[in-house]
Amino acid sequence: MQTKSSGFTLIELLVVVLIIGILAAVALPQYETAVLKARLGRLMPNVRTIKNAVEAYYMATGSYNQAQDLDSLDVGGLNGCASNTAGHMHCSDYWVDISSGVINRAGNAVVGFAGKYGTRNIPLAYAMYYDNSPYPGRIECWAQSTNAAAVAACKSMGGTPAEQNLSHSQPYEMGTPIDIFILQQ
Repeated sequence: MQTKSSGFTLIELLVVVLIIGILAAVALPQYETAVLKARLGRLMPNVRTIKNAVEAYYMATGSYNQAQDLDSLDVGGLNGCASNTAGHMHCSDYWVDISSGVINRAGNAVVGFAGKYGTRNIPLAYAMYYDNSPYPGRIECWAQSTNAAAVAACKSMGGTPAEQNLSHSQPYEMGTPIDIFILQQ
C-alpha cells in the first residue's frame, strides 16, 4: 500500500533556501547603493542652499572668510539642523562643512557628508565649489575607494572619475583612501 506525503522533502527545502540566498546576494549590494543615493539626495539641496548663501555673503562683503559662522548667513528652511561656530551644520543623518578644510582645499567649497557628525568612515560626500575658487561651479561626489556601494552611487549620479586614492585630511570622517567623481565641471 502506498501513502501520499503532503510535506516537502529536505531536498526541496534546500533548493528553496539556496534560491533565496542567491537572490539576497544579488539584491544586497543594490540595496546599499540605493540607500547611499537616497542619503546623497537628501544632502544635495541643503549643500546647494548653503553654497548660495555663502555666495550672497561674498557678494555683500567681498570675502568668504567670515561666512564660516552660519549665523551670519541667510540660511532658512533647514529643519532638524543645528549650527556651530566652527563652520559646521549638524543634521540628523548628515553634516555640512562650510570651511571645507578637507583634501587640502580649504575655503574653496561647501562639503556635505552623508553620515552623522563624529561618525567614523563616512562612505560618501558631496562638494560644491565657490564661484571664486580655483574650481568655479564644480560639483563633486566623494566616495571611499574601498566601499563599492559608495563608488557605485557616485557613478550612478553621472560622475566621471577625477582623482583616485586621495588621502583625506580627516580620516575620522571618510577614512582613506577616497575617490573623487566630477558631477559638473
